[in-house]
Amino acid sequence: MHIKHITKTAAALLIAALVFSACTMAVSETEKIFDAQMPEVTDSTASFSYKIGDTLPPLSVTATVTDGGTLTYQWYEYDFEQGIGIPKDNANVDKSTFNPPGITVEKQGRPYRYYVEITNTNQAATGRKQKAATVNIDISAYDPNNAQMPRITRQPSDGGSRLSPRMAILVSISAEVDDDGVISYQWYKAKGNVAENGTPVENATSSALSLGRELFDTDPVEAEGVYYFFAVATNTNIKVTGRRETQVISDVAVVTVTRSPDADEPIITLQPQGKILFIGDTVPATDTVSVTADSEDGGDLSYQWYRNTENANTGGTAISGATDASYALSASVSTGQAGSYYFYVVITNTNDAALKNKTKSITSAAAKITVQNASIPTAAGVDLAVQFDKKYQYVRGFGGMDVAWANFPTYSMEDYENMFNPERLGYNLLRIMVPPNYTDINRTMEELLANKISGSMDRSNYYEFVKLVNNYGGYVLASPWTPPAAWKTNNSVNGGGTLRTANYQDFADYLRTYCQIMADHGAPIYAVALQNEPTWVAGYDGCEYTPQENRDWFLRVGHFTTRNNKGDYAPVPGYGGGRPQDFVRTMGGESHNEIALFHEPAMRNQTSRNAIDIIGAHIYGAGPRHYSNATLTDTAGNGEWAPTGAWSPSTWRPKVEGGTGTGDTDAKEIWMTEHNINGGNSQAYILDSSWNYVWNFMNDVDLVIRHNQENAFIWWSSKRFYSMIGDGSYSTTDGAILPRGYGLSHYARFAKETGMIGVQASGYLADDLTKVSVTNINNTSYTNTDTSAKITAYVSLRDGLDWRKQRGNITLDDITAISLVMYTPTKSDGTDGYDLGNVKVKLPDGFIIRDAVLMRSTSNVKQQMETVPINPDRNTAYINLPRSNIVSVRFTKQ
Repeated sequence: MHIKHITKTAAALLIAALVFSACTMAVSETEKIFDAQMPEVTDSTASFSYKIGDTLPPLSVTATVTDGGTLTYQWYEYDFEQGIGIPKDNANVDKSTFNPPGITVEKQGRPYRYYVEITNTNQAATGRKQKAATVNIDISAYDPNNAQMPRITRQPSDGGSRLSPRMAILVSISAEVDDDGVISYQWYKAKGNVAENGTPVENATSSALSLGRELFDTDPVEAEGVYYFFAVATNTNIKVTGRRETQVISDVAVVTVTRSPDADEPIITLQPQGKILFIGDTVPATDTVSVTADSEDGGDLSYQWYRNTENANTGGTAISGATDASYALSASVSTGQAGSYYFYVVITNTNDAALKNKTKSITSAAAKITVQNASIPTAAGVDLAVQFDKKYQYVRGFGGMDVAWANFPTYSMEDYENMFNPERLGYNLLRIMVPPNYTDINRTMEELLANKISGSMDRSNYYEFVKLVNNYGGYVLASPWTPPAAWKTNNSVNGGGTLRTANYQDFADYLRTYCQIMADHGAPIYAVALQNEPTWVAGYDGCEYTPQENRDWFLRVGHFTTRNNKGDYAPVPGYGGGRPQDFVRTMGGESHNEIALFHEPAMRNQTSRNAIDIIGAHIYGAGPRHYSNATLTDTAGNGEWAPTGAWSPSTWRPKVEGGTGTGDTDAKEIWMTEHNINGGNSQAYILDSSWNYVWNFMNDVDLVIRHNQENAFIWWSSKRFYSMIGDGSYSTTDGAILPRGYGLSHYARFAKETGMIGVQASGYLADDLTKVSVTNINNTSYTNTDTSAKITAYVSLRDGLDWRKQRGNITLDDITAISLVMYTPTKSDGTDGYDLGNVKVKLPDGFIIRDAVLMRSTSNVKQQMETVPINPDRNTAYINLPRSNIVSVRFTKQ
């Protein structure tokens, strides 16, 4: 925050000492809350068939617990007609074995189903004293003279779809027999939710039923509704002497068909890609621009391509006959002279089942086809070799925070468009505040949206801002500055108190409900944290946690976004990266400086470690924090991990330098979720928005991403005179993009959702390129004195690959692009710095350049797009890099 960094340095050593002392203090066993353990079923009788007249074997189940609790068993017979379980009360019902009564006849179409409920009762538990598990066992009886009745192993499940031309709903069944019979199927359409009086579905004789529009009424209005389908599984055994066919009827699958008011807008999954051609090249007929798109409602897609004279997707001329998903360049592109051609496509989704608007269109981005001379300038500065064999961390993204305090500026939708639109600044990370005003989070959110909490600040767009970030494929982190005052030891939202242990679960429920409210309002978030800066005693909203309390909160509440306070698996839906997530990720307390010291206890304990998905930390006073290759082992077998050597944070965040590992499957992502550098007084504030003061900010990003190898960079308030968007104070214009905004845009547009790889420099100033920017990290100096050039490289992967899990096995064939972010800083007074001239970039052998996009920012230009000189070998390129420039380039692989 803009006021606290001045005092944090002075207090850092004291805070660190207090935290270190706290690390040695044991937590009293009486303070730990734990529930009875869920019984673990290790064995049970499997579903089976038996011959009529035989004695049924006992049904049994084996279960264990390790918490000292007592296991009891209750067996039930399931009544299919009533849909309930009937408890069995014979003598051995409270045991792990059960003798079912003799069965003399078959129930038509149904097996017998028994199930057992196993309950662990632990009176010593300080939370829930009972937990139960259930096991089902299905039994079918058969006469050995007849074909055996099929045993259904998977019942049809319910389904649904919106009515559309390409509608497809799949329901399926699985059955088996133990004799020599052959199973066949016939699907039926029923009149209600009962498997009887069905009409056979023509040609539906496999285990899977694919339901398209033809199975429903032809009138689209009548086709909307609920439909019922069931299957009859028939076993045919010609070897038996009695009845050669027996049948069983499945459960009913309920299929819901809805009708959209309007056709859905098409979704573009791959935009048209640019291409570089050299003068004199022959353009083959197979050389095309193309688009990949789909429609969520199953409508039919059509295409119309346009040619333009500028890099825009409006105002172009429709190309006659260009109505496919791809368009051959040879029909429009001439390589006789240098020039640029631009193509875009309008994609229309037609859904004649929509009630009102039956069509909806979307326009693709423009693809730039560049015809350029292959002449190469003379390299006079630095040779850069991109090292694909050096594979570092996954880089999730970049962004800033929306501060909800009344003394901060109000954001507009245009501010958010400027920050998160991929064609503008292109950020993809947003941090928001969880308000603490009442213990009832529903009331808190209602008053926040009604502008009753944040004073004059308009918070009515709280959900809309999150929706916009989600729509642009971003990630939203929600951080509380404090729990509600009633749950804290100081009875205040201000710092100076901690969360009472008796209210640990209350606060977990508060955060869980907050996440659910966001999802219910169409604004699901990606992650939620426990606390902003639990290591800092704030005079404003704040709450302190020791490292052990950070651990113990998660030990008590568990992974609270996937399990409710009863221990049931009930995930709160999340969203991030442009797609739904199974649950909202959890983040521990976001420590304000030393990351390892605070998070060590939680990461050592396997239970708390499993409850935390992301590590959050700030770098106030922390500086460089590189990690070694130590590993953790649970040598004592008690869930407490211990380092094999000296303690190092890499035990929970393995170092990835050099790409020696195959992946970070057990590693936590580390997000830098807040930092701020500003002038510190009203006389210097006016400089924060000037170009020469962009360099200490850029060195900040370089430190986090290149040196610390962290996964995310989130700046403090993104709208402020010292940030990315101006707020109207200290010579800034409200809503204007500031130099720091353009600087971070280079990382956001070229490095987000990538894997960082190595760059080897040689020649002039090569040594300077390896320096680490540390000048301002301890806030000892407001001005920048580190003028060494900074260059980082990143790779983008094809769909379906995960850099975090497969990093060591990623090959050149797996990547789609290589990007570089580079800048040449000066001192804050504009002096010094280096002109690197023409920088030669050598890409890995085998990487053939299809296209190159370059963006440049200087004191005079904001986001200037330029042509990149490419060598005829299409493996090397030249980039001009004078002093005081920020330049990023993306090479797309052919």
